[in-house]
Amino acid sequence: MFSHDWRAVPPDAWLERCEAQELYRAEFQPAQSPAELTVLSRPEFDDAVRSALRALHQPGELSANPLSRSRLVVEQDERDDAVEKLRELLIDAADSLAHDPHTAHLHRVVATKYFQGTLTQEAAAERLGVAFSTYRRHLARGVDRIANLLWEREVRGASWAASQSALGRSGCRGSAGRLALATLLVPVAGDRRAAAGARALACPFSVLPVSGW
Repeated sequence: MFSHDWRAVPPDAWLERCEAQELYRAEFQPAQSPAELTVLSRPEFDDAVRSALRALHQPGELSANPLSRSRLVVEQDERDDAVEKLRELLIDAADSLAHDPHTAHLHRVVATKYFQGTLTQEAAAERLGVAFSTYRRHLARGVDRIANLLWEREVRGASWAASQSALGRSGCRGSAGRLALATLLVPVAGDRRAAAGARALACPFSVLPVSGW
């Protein structure tokens, strides 16, 4: 038995290695990963999100941010620029707060702070017409929500993000719901690749037997 972090090697790449080993045995030489992934702990990830938001309009700093080399960014189309992908992910995560009436006020604070110029916190609170202490509290909650959304995508992968609209319609919640929905997507019972995707969707840190399933 061994523990596998799907963030470092996603299911498709892992299965390709397993299949190549089975086919070619001793002749198999692992291919180099197309992009070296940076795997962050949750505290490191949250710090990187905060730094990236502060550097949203500074390409050089975004390029140096560890998120630009994380699964969150690298798993997307490799032809795209990492800085632009990271910026789009941050903006999309922040914009998602605006769609929920319970978090729309958090989006306004985050957008005022990070998307609308370099206001001081006092000036931003005044523009929003809220007390400074309220502004600080809402800003912290908004950034935490953004970090949570991006962390889910980091550990679950792009397939998790794509499945969220379907989950909302089906009423599925939690790991059991994700696994149930992902299992419906497996076209053939013996499709190992689809099965691995279903397992990774339900749990990004899976314990698998060395010899496969």
